[in-house]
Amino acid sequence: MASTYTGAGIELIADGEQSGTWGQTTNTNWELIEELATGGVSIALSATSYTLTTSDGITSEGRHAVVTFTGSPGGTCTVTISPDTMQKIYFVRNDSDETVTLTQGSGSTVDVASGRVGTVFCDGIGSSSNVTSISPTAVDNLPDLGDVYTSLTTAARALLYWDDSNSRWDAGDIDDVLPDQTSNSGKFLTTDGTNASWDDLPGVSFGNWSIEQVGTNLVFKYDGTAKVSIDSDGHLIAVDDVTAFGSL
Repeated sequence: MASTYTGAGIELIADGEQSGTWGQTTNTNWELIEELATGGVSIALSATSYTLTTSDGITSEGRHAVVTFTGSPGGTCTVTISPDTMQKIYFVRNDSDETVTLTQGSGSTVDVASGRVGTVFCDGIGSSSNVTSISPTAVDNLPDLGDVYTSLTTAARALLYWDDSNSRWDAGDIDDVLPDQTSNSGKFLTTDGTNASWDDLPGVSFGNWSIEQVGTNLVFKYDGTAKVSIDSDGHLIAVDDVTAFGSL
């Protein structure tokens, strides 16, 4: 009875076969299993179709766990996984300059855009085989980014946007949301809840007391009435008597 092969091309030695040579076949099988579990291959695409083949009993591109596509196929490249009876998980990296469409039969397919990665499962059910994406779409314990976006201020939202063409969140330029900085040296950024602007440093309030800059003077006010000021030369000016060596 002759040997048979699994869907992944691993040789199954029949009872009583390969006397004295089965060790070589077994060693080859272990090498192919290693290829199946951890192997990586790079394939340069040069046309809009390619067959990713796994052959029986010999090393094959299609048996590798990690497949990297490179090259310039000149358009979306349809990669057909053969045979259509092989169940397989692929980790795919598309470094080509076009989208790669993975198919195994007449069933579902998966697109991996240029510059993206994906994890796919081939169900190997024959001519109607399906390729489905099993790439993670969410990370446990992280909030939904849509909810995060709606909770941001208007200015902050302008920095975070959804890049629909690449199906990902991206960040904008801080200069896109800051008001013009020309001639605003020394000022601070403030907002009325909707619009941002640059303003002079405001007064500081401590209950009834406040401190403001008026011209070149620093003015201390109580209930809005000026009581003491210090000019730019350091002179202290009071509206009433000044007590020295008193007790507080």
